[in-house]
Amino acid sequence: MKVITLDGKVTSSLDTNPGKEARMRPGDMVDVSADATTMPEVTAIKLGVMIKSSVLINMGPFPALRPSTRTPRAKRRLRSRFS
Repeated sequence: MKVITLDGKVTSSLDTNPGKEARMRPGDMVDVSADATTMPEVTAIKLGVMIKSSVLINMGPFPALRPSTRTPRAKRRLRSRFS
């Protein structure tokens, strides 16, 4: 399972090891395998690339992230976070 932070702050942990948490900000990701017993390290991703190529964002339930529905203010906000 991949956990990708698009906005805000996220803290994730596993039921098997709740003391080890992954703290993430926009652009951070953890890739947790099905048999994981510890939380993997957080890695940085390029959100701009992911947003442009993501079917979930471009056709899914996130209209505010779709380029065709962004207001000028939203475009500036996204550009500053994901560039």
